[in-house]
Amino acid sequence: MSRSSNEVLHKLENGILEITVNRPENRNALSSDLLKNLLEVFREFSKNNQVRVVTVTGAGDKVFCSGGDLKKTASKDASKEALKETLKETSKDFGQKIQTEYYRELLLEMKRCPKPIVALAKGHVLAGGFGLLLACDFAIACEDIYLSTPEINVGMFPMMVMGLLSRHVGPKRCAELALLGEKISPLQAMNYGILNQVYSREKFDTSAQELVKKLASKSGKIMQMGKEAIVKSDDMPLPEALRFLESALRELKTTEDSREGIRAFVEKRQPLWKDR
Repeated sequence: MSRSSNEVLHKLENGILEITVNRPENRNALSSDLLKNLLEVFREFSKNNQVRVVTVTGAGDKVFCSGGDLKKTASKDASKEALKETLKETSKDFGQKIQTEYYRELLLEMKRCPKPIVALAKGHVLAGGFGLLLACDFAIACEDIYLSTPEINVGMFPMMVMGLLSRHVGPKRCAELALLGEKISPLQAMNYGILNQVYSREKFDTSAQELVKKLASKSGKIMQMGKEAIVKSDDMPLPEALRFLESALRELKTTEDSREGIRAFVEKRQPLWKDR
C-alpha cells in the first residue's frame, strides 16, 4: 500500500513503512504544512498492526533535512508587515498552530511511536532536521555528508533540538554543537552517540535494507514493549527505573511471543511470531 501528499511520501510494504520528506528543491525544509502531514502519517500508522518498522529519509541525495523553512517564513526583502501577515496566515491555516508547535508534537509522536524508527541520512543533516534524526531509534548515514546545528550563525538557536541532543551527547557536547554551529562528520557523530552506523554511498542502500529487514524479523509485540520501556525509564532515577523495568519484564514474560521465543530457542528453530 502506498499513498502520498505532495510533500510527504509514504509506502507500506512487507511490514516496512517508508516515509520520505519530499521537498528536494527546498533542501527538504520543514514547512508547517509538511510537519502537519508528517504528524498525521505517524498518528495514522502508529497503531497499524501491519507496520513493523518505520524508515524516515529525505528525497534526493544532497540533504536529509535542512530544518525549518526560513525562506517561506520570511524572504530576504520581507517587510515587518509582510512577515506578520505570513505568520498570521500560517496560524489561521493550521488551526491556530505554528511551525514550532507541529514540530514539538511530531518529535513527541515519534518518541511515543511503538514501532522502531530508522533514520536513513543520505544527505546533510541540519538544524531541525537534526532533531528529526535524533527522534528516531536508529540512525545511519553516508560517510560523505555532514551534520550541524548552524542556527547560531543566523541569529537563531536550536532550542527544541537541544531537548533531544543533550540526551544523546551530554551537556558539554550539546553546548559545543549548539554554540559553535560547526559541521561534524558522520564518524564524529557516531562517536558522539548520534549515529549507529556510517557507510560508503555505494554500500548504503544495501546496508540500510539489511538493518531494516533484521528489525522487521523481530516480534512486533516485544519491540513495542521494549521501546515503551526505554522511553519511560529514560528520565527516571535508577531505583525507580529498575522497579519499573522489573514489572515490565514480568509483563513481557506473559506474552505469547515471549513464550514462543523461548520454545524456539530450546527447540533450535526460528520463532513464529504472533505479535501478541
